[in-house]
Amino acid sequence: MRDYIELIRPFNAIFAGVCTMLGAVLAGDLNVLSIIAALVVFLIAGGGNAFNDYMDREVDKKLGKKKPIPSGKIKPENALYFSIALFACGNLVAFFMGKPYFIFALVVTVLLILYSLFLKKILIVSNVTVALLGSLVFPFGAMTAGNVRLSTFPFIFAFLLHLPREILKDALDIEGDKIRGIRSIPQVIGFPKTSLVVKFILLLLLLLTPLPYRLYGREYLFAVLFLVDLPILYLSIALFPTEKSFSQSEKLLKFMMVGGFISLLLGGI
Repeated sequence: MRDYIELIRPFNAIFAGVCTMLGAVLAGDLNVLSIIAALVVFLIAGGGNAFNDYMDREVDKKLGKKKPIPSGKIKPENALYFSIALFACGNLVAFFMGKPYFIFALVVTVLLILYSLFLKKILIVSNVTVALLGSLVFPFGAMTAGNVRLSTFPFIFAFLLHLPREILKDALDIEGDKIRGIRSIPQVIGFPKTSLVVKFILLLLLLLTPLPYRLYGREYLFAVLFLVDLPILYLSIALFPTEKSFSQSEKLLKFMMVGGFISLLLGGI
């Protein structure tokens, strides 16, 4: 059971579900439907992670990764069945929530499958797809509160945090991407220009973070300043075109995602 839990990357799947509920909070109404929506996101995100590991099993084995499939803890066909079951359960729950939720869940499921099959091999499209999928949890949660419009800023906020992190992750997995036949941004433009691209995206986010002040209030502004803006300023100085610097920055961006969550939560309560 522990190996199957590892396969779905529980922290990521749970965080996605919690962000779904935050989308409802920011839209003005956390309700039972919001919690069910979070369950849908957890199941589909877990299915996507399991399916991606299934598709990457041979490359992961060559790279000596200790993941459940290449290590032999889970048979590939069992991992595939497990991912299909998670997708099916997530979409079934969404079906009973209503037609809009089912269509949303189905589209996300298809995108996750297409990403693992071939979108990840397309330059830039791969990064944009992952960032998009990671950001759609906010509108999905806001749907349950009846006001998707109020998820616009959280969606953009999340997208501009996910995108640079995905680019940095590509820079740290160039060897694996070459085996997979993937041309990533760091491969094409090199580390120096990659660091500039990451800094540009983050500085764009820095300019946007104060904009919803009137909507979220003083608590949000103070929190986002210390938990997101100051780390962005630090990265704009400390991010160097080296593997070590990219690795440290990728970890800091993960912290900033949690910081962004806290900032939005304080603005929504």
